Amino acid sequence: SPVIEEWIARLLSASLNACQSDSQAVACLCDVLASLLGVGLSPGSTYLSSSSFRLNVAQHVFACLPVEQAFVRVGPLLLSAAEKVVDDSESIALIHCVACYRGDLVSHDDYISTLENADRCKVRGETVESLLDKVLMPCRELKKNARLLTAAANCAAFLAACHNDLGRSYVRTAKWLVELVILISEGESWRTCADLGLVLSSSIESLARLSLLIPGASGVGSNLNVKKQLGKAKAHVEQFLIANPKSINCLRSAALFCKALSCVEETLTDQSDSIFESLTPNLSCSSHFKRLHTLRILLTFPKKPFVTDHADLDLSDDLDEEPSSIKRIADSETAKGPVGTCRILELLLEIESLPIELTSERPMLSLMSRVEIFGRSGKLPILYAESVAAHLVGLLYWKFSPVWGAAVKTLALTAKQHDRDVWPSIFSKLQELMEHSLESPSTKDETNSLPPGFDLDFHFAGLKRYDSSDGRCFLPYNERVRLVNDAGNISRFESRQDSEALGSLWELFVREPSLLVGHSRDMVPLAIRFFRFEYFAAGDPDAEELFDYQKLDPSISTYEGKRRGRGLIRQNLSSILKVFSAVRGPEQLFMHSKLHQIFFALLGHFEPETSKMAFECILRYKPDFVMPCADDIKELFAKGKLRDTMIRLKEYANQGKITPRNREKLGPLLARILMGRMSARSVGKSTKDSPSARRSAIFSFVSGFCEQDKELFPFLFLPLRRYLPRVAKKRMLEDLKVVGPVEFKAALASISVEDCGSLPSVVHEGSLNVLEVIISQLGHRVETFVPSFMNIILSVLEAHSFKQNDEAPNLALGEGSPHRAGKLRSLCFLRLGEVFKKYTAFDLSPYSERLWKVIKQPILSLPQLTTSTDRAPALLKMLAIMSSHDAQRDILCKESIAIEQSFSCLSKSNSFSIVDTVLSLVDNLVESAIHDRTSVVYGAVVEHIPTLLKHFEIRLHTFGTTTSWKRELSILAQVCDVSKQKDSAELLSGELDSLTMLLLPFLDFKSRSTERDRINILDILESIIPNIQINTATLLFDTLSKLLGPFKTGPGCSDLSLRAKVASSLCTLSKYHLPQTQVVCQVARGLCSVNTKTIEEMDAETILNALKGLSTHKGQKSWIALFKGTNSRNNLLPVVRACFHLIHVEDGVIARGAFYALKDLVQEAPKIGDIVHDEKAASSSWEKFLEQHVVPAIRCGIACKVAAARRLFILLAAEACKVCKETESPYLLGDLSPVLCDDPDLDFFLNVTHVQLHRRTRALNRLRKQHLQDEEHKCSFSLQSISSILIPIALHPIYESKTKLEEPLAMEAIATLAALARQLPWKKYHDELCTLLVQVDRQAQQERYIIGAICGLLSGFHFEVGNPYSDGARNAVWNALEKRIIPKLEALFTKEKVGKSGEKIQMVRPQVILALTELYTNLPPEIIRNKLPRMLTVVCNAMKNRESDARDLARSTLSKLSVKVGLCYLPDIVRELAVTLREGYQLHVRAAALHSLLLEISESCSLDEGHKPVAAVSAFDSSISGIMDLIQQDLFGAAQARKDAEFSQVRYVKEAGGSKSLHSLELVASLLTMGSLGDGEGQSLSVHAVVSPLLSRIRLDSQSSKQLRQLKECLLRVVQGLSKNPTFSARNTLPLIYATIEPYISDDALSDLARSRRDSDDNIQKGCVVEWRPSSVDKPDSALEARQKQKRDEWIMRRVIDGRSAPKYTGSERQDTIGSSKQSLDEPSSVAAVVFGLQLLRHALRRDEVQQGDAPNLEPFMPLLTTCICTCRDSEAVLLALQCLVEIQRRCKETMPMDSSFHLLATKTLELLVGYGGNEDLLQASFKMMTFLIERGFETENTETE
Repeated sequence: SPVIEEWIARLLSASLNACQSDSQAVACLCDVLASLLGVGLSPGSTYLSSSSFRLNVAQHVFACLPVEQAFVRVGPLLLSAAEKVVDDSESIALIHCVACYRGDLVSHDDYISTLENADRCKVRGETVESLLDKVLMPCRELKKNARLLTAAANCAAFLAACHNDLGRSYVRTAKWLVELVILISEGESWRTCADLGLVLSSSIESLARLSLLIPGASGVGSNLNVKKQLGKAKAHVEQFLIANPKSINCLRSAALFCKALSCVEETLTDQSDSIFESLTPNLSCSSHFKRLHTLRILLTFPKKPFVTDHADLDLSDDLDEEPSSIKRIADSETAKGPVGTCRILELLLEIESLPIELTSERPMLSLMSRVEIFGRSGKLPILYAESVAAHLVGLLYWKFSPVWGAAVKTLALTAKQHDRDVWPSIFSKLQELMEHSLESPSTKDETNSLPPGFDLDFHFAGLKRYDSSDGRCFLPYNERVRLVNDAGNISRFESRQDSEALGSLWELFVREPSLLVGHSRDMVPLAIRFFRFEYFAAGDPDAEELFDYQKLDPSISTYEGKRRGRGLIRQNLSSILKVFSAVRGPEQLFMHSKLHQIFFALLGHFEPETSKMAFECILRYKPDFVMPCADDIKELFAKGKLRDTMIRLKEYANQGKITPRNREKLGPLLARILMGRMSARSVGKSTKDSPSARRSAIFSFVSGFCEQDKELFPFLFLPLRRYLPRVAKKRMLEDLKVVGPVEFKAALASISVEDCGSLPSVVHEGSLNVLEVIISQLGHRVETFVPSFMNIILSVLEAHSFKQNDEAPNLALGEGSPHRAGKLRSLCFLRLGEVFKKYTAFDLSPYSERLWKVIKQPILSLPQLTTSTDRAPALLKMLAIMSSHDAQRDILCKESIAIEQSFSCLSKSNSFSIVDTVLSLVDNLVESAIHDRTSVVYGAVVEHIPTLLKHFEIRLHTFGTTTSWKRELSILAQVCDVSKQKDSAELLSGELDSLTMLLLPFLDFKSRSTERDRINILDILESIIPNIQINTATLLFDTLSKLLGPFKTGPGCSDLSLRAKVASSLCTLSKYHLPQTQVVCQVARGLCSVNTKTIEEMDAETILNALKGLSTHKGQKSWIALFKGTNSRNNLLPVVRACFHLIHVEDGVIARGAFYALKDLVQEAPKIGDIVHDEKAASSSWEKFLEQHVVPAIRCGIACKVAAARRLFILLAAEACKVCKETESPYLLGDLSPVLCDDPDLDFFLNVTHVQLHRRTRALNRLRKQHLQDEEHKCSFSLQSISSILIPIALHPIYESKTKLEEPLAMEAIATLAALARQLPWKKYHDELCTLLVQVDRQAQQERYIIGAICGLLSGFHFEVGNPYSDGARNAVWNALEKRIIPKLEALFTKEKVGKSGEKIQMVRPQVILALTELYTNLPPEIIRNKLPRMLTVVCNAMKNRESDARDLARSTLSKLSVKVGLCYLPDIVRELAVTLREGYQLHVRAAALHSLLLEISESCSLDEGHKPVAAVSAFDSSISGIMDLIQQDLFGAAQARKDAEFSQVRYVKEAGGSKSLHSLELVASLLTMGSLGDGEGQSLSVHAVVSPLLSRIRLDSQSSKQLRQLKECLLRVVQGLSKNPTFSARNTLPLIYATIEPYISDDALSDLARSRRDSDDNIQKGCVVEWRPSSVDKPDSALEARQKQKRDEWIMRRVIDGRSAPKYTGSERQDTIGSSKQSLDEPSSVAAVVFGLQLLRHALRRDEVQQGDAPNLEPFMPLLTTCICTCRDSEAVLLALQCLVEIQRRCKETMPMDSSFHLLATKTLELLVGYGGNEDLLQASFKMMTFLIERGFETENTETE
């Protein structure tokens, strides 16, 4: 099946590509492919003989291989397979695939077949002959077989090229091709049939290309066969070329044929002039190959000489004069310009042949300069001059910008010198492009998946389209274009658009304006024709004014081209204006006056650049009224300078710099410019550049610039001229005389609806928008035009009148309606409203009937419209404006339907914009009705009051949720005022109760009502109180009584007028509905009295009298008397709440009076209960009264922020505690009685309110210690008392302490709060903690105390959280901690602060971090494991700060944090330090932080000595590696390098000073564990983690002397630290010491020393122990040795270390090399390591007494120490070795045997004593050693004697 065949082909292709490097595999695969194709098989064998398989092989195998592989491996197989095909057409198609394949080779030609690949395709001669038999088919039915003949012509040349005997195959193939050419040419059908023309061109091309392959043709001699065959076809080719001079296929074949003729020294024709004339236009076309082939043809003709100027000839040779009589001039001086043969066509061909790439720019410009030299010489032959001009125009099609300018420049110079010869071709090309410019067709959707030439139908059709489209549609060459583009270059098949080339061609006249002047009779009509028929649209007023009434030149009226797109028109316009702006003195141009008018009209173009160029053209006329301010007018076109320029021009006019005469003339010009700028598109999103902003700015300028009203006419004429009737005579603005405005207004008055309807909607929108700024900016200066405005607006409304079936949203402005009618009506309504608002004296009556007729239907749809839009309709806005003016208001009120529909827009769902507009209308009407009750307005308002109240009642349900509810309340109050004057009881009877219920919520404190709003509500309620029911009156009484009391912790309503209004309303209520409360209401009125003699001041006397009356036990207005009068405690609430409010007032007398009154109420409460002791209801008891109304107010008062009021509330709480201490209710504060005391010094309430701070502090301290932290007695306070009394008392000092003296009080309050928190349940605890967290940001000045309070609460956390990471075990406590509290606490980790240099920095809050850490440690361990990384990140990031204070705080926090969380998290802390602080100054900060951390750990460990857990020890030891890494980076890394830099300009932080890392190293050594942690066996690796890195670094050869000293200091600090380590002992340390010293001391050193001493005792200086000097290493002993060493060092420096000699850094050889030899003891690194080991050994020996069993461990040290003493030259090492050896021998002398080393030791010791150099320690150690040796020698002798 075809699918399987395709799969096989793809498989073979993939295999061949994969095995290209394996020749055997490729050969095998080719054999398989040959078998499948049937190649080489015996007759009768089976193979895939289908044509589809062969095509699959060609497509998927042959076309997918590289070119060379394809033609070498697969091409012969395909050709052999084609031999077996029976069908000749199929065989030709298969051969065509091979002949046309180019692969991935980048090609820059347009040839069809690839003859250059024929020699790669090795095919047997018999196969080629057989294939030629198929290809050289009989030439019959040419039209029918045109496609096949075209392919056969291409295949014939390819097969002939493949033949082994090229000469033989050429004769056969050429004869057939010539026969085909002659057969087609002799008929006439090829002239009309494009198919035959393609066959003819392919035949000629194949013949020519094949002829070029003949060696004789390309060599010196000529081949007779080639010449014979070409001669037969020459005449026919000439005929074909003359008949088809514009065909690319014809030109390509003719160019190749001419080249072949030139090779045999023949030419196409002797009459070349006719060929020149017919082919020269091709050089200006867009196709590169058309130009290229044309130049190749022209170059085959004989070269023409330069034109000779006879004035330059030297005729002296022809005179019969003596040689000396005439002075000859040198040839170089006489020759003026080039002479001889002109070779300019060769330059043009060389330019055309250049590829389009950057490397071609320089050669191209060089060649172009040579062409320019020839062109400006003026001596080019006419034919060559025409060719040069045409080709330079053709170069403008290159997609290569460097060529355009050079081509235009050269063309300008050539045209200037050969004007008469080249102008016709230039103008014809310009005219062609102006009228018939084409765009390249798109070929994106016409691509073929097959390679070029594989599909004959597509290939044949593509060639025809390529030829017919003049090279613009290059479908057969798409693959070549893609390959070139993929390489980053431009293909020569691609070219610029005609419009782009036209723009470049116009640049010719900009560069050389004399061409335009000299040919203005050609150019000007061309430009005017463009303006008339292309630029100005139909109906354009400028076109009507310019062309309709002017008799133009006949040449202008003809136009054959079609109208192009906007982009091309705009591009041509820009080019034309640029050309005319370059002409100096345009008055010399043909029809210059008409051009002047056109330029004036173009000043109003919406693009600033275009209008600016038009202005430049006008400036060329040098108008006298423009030139003085021309530069300023140019600024009008600049971006962002419009406003500044208009201001400057206005100043010129005011200062007289612009005369009145010039200003009058400037008016039309500025009007056109500004109208264009007003219509320009906005750039960006700036509101300053919006169209509306520009309109306002422009007409604001017009208002100030035009002094006289008549100067405003141009600015009115231009935007409104479209409304002139059709029959009106159109004249340009500049032609209008003084009577122009009068005629204009008269014409506008006669505009008809039909005329308006014929205009586009866009015109109406623009005019109406401009009319807006005309009205607003020009105002009454254009009042005479108001009738014209009205006529225009009403005409537009009538032309776009509202239909019943129109969509309602069309009425709104900008609602996105698909129809523009609604938007136009909206604009008309807005403009009408603006006219009514601005021209209030304008008589509207003549237009009222017409107006109401137009808007009647929209008014009926107004309520429906307002429910479907968010913005107020324009019609509603117009009605609201009409309601604001008297004359218009009367006209409005006469239309009852307008009032009713407007009131109906007060819907509940309407938007704020709509409601606000309706409220404005209602407010205007109601206010007018209140002032004049006899007007028409009053009657209209009264008539529609039911409608208003109905909608207001609906709106009341949304009060408080809308932004207009306050205004609605005010208007509703006015409406109620109007309704009082109307006798309509039936109107109010059923609605007042519901209205009251709706208004009550807005009196509540929780509502957003202001005092003014509440007064309005009270006004409404007071007017309707007499008519409400008793239940409503009771609810109103309770609501009003709440207004008199405090609200939460504040005083409540403080506005005196509002309180007086409330008291008045209470009295009105008691008068009509609640007579039993009259006395209470009178007392309440007294408590709310306002002083009538002063402003905003209470009547203190009246208030105090009322309070005194309440405190009088037997008075008529005492508490008992009031209760008896009302017989209900709830009726006392107005007075009770008023008294609580008075405690908050600033007047201390009144506040204390209210306190005493309330104190009496609390004391009299039991008596009030006794009066009604027979009542059984619980709600009537005195306890419930106190519990519900008194105690809650006391609790809120204790929480208030005013200290004076709070003190009185606390004392009231004390009084309530005394009265209710026997009660069982937890809400009456009786449980606080333990804090009461008869002794004033011990009473909590008296002391906590005392003026002295220490008394308050002592009260809180006593409360905390005696009642909250008493372990013997449980806390007896109730939850209510703690949360609402004690905690607020404790919180106030935290929030209010400001001075240093108040700090003890605040600290005690924090401690008390923490103690109280332990008594709280979770909900209360959570609320208090969240409140404090919120207050941190709100009260920044109290941050210190608030943070302390938060930490105190966290320390009092006493709740179970369960298992936080198990879904089933999570509880509400952990959920709240995780989701709310912990995130807020983490947000408090840092705070923002202003640094010393003014920048904002982040500082940590250590209290919060440590408190939260403490909380985590009391929770399950999983929590701190998950939460600790964030805390570490925050603290470490804080150490990045540039401020040292912030870093110090963060460092201290991290140190304390590490101790709190424990040493088990020390690795995490070290890791975070390493990750966060890693560059620059942060490295010093990191070292300081690590030092601080270790210091804190050391101090904490010293406090817990003996109690250190094993887990902590293990955790510290596991973190030593990380710590050592950080220490080494600081001592030897980038941080130390920054310090060591000699010329560094780095500013160091203070942490960089000192040696913190060295001390850190000492601390680490003192804290690690030396012994094993388990069973005591083995040794801990912690000490190795400290010592090994340092010793490894010592062994490095790259260490400098400074680094070596640093390492020695590090090792010394390790020794000091280990000496302080409690786990340090000799038993655990001796193996480490031995492993450290032994690698540096040679085993044979001692024996070598003894031998050398015996051999050269005289050469050794006795007792010489010196310090090591770098110069002493490898010091030569003689001059010869020194010279040899110098040569050896130079050779080592010159040697190239590479290949085998390269150093090996890996492998076993490296390990062997390193470990095979010991370092010399005299090297500084070895000395440092040995000194470290000896120091450690000395401390170990000093610290512990060596036991008897430890002697074997010390024996290995004896030879090492002896060797060190005898061989080392470092005095410190020798001293330490002596001291250690003395100590060992002293402790183990019984077990130490006497050996031969003692003799060397004695000798060395004696040398040290003799050569004493001032080292006292060394001298003392030497004496001790000598003493020991002498003693040991005597003992040994005695032993031997015995």
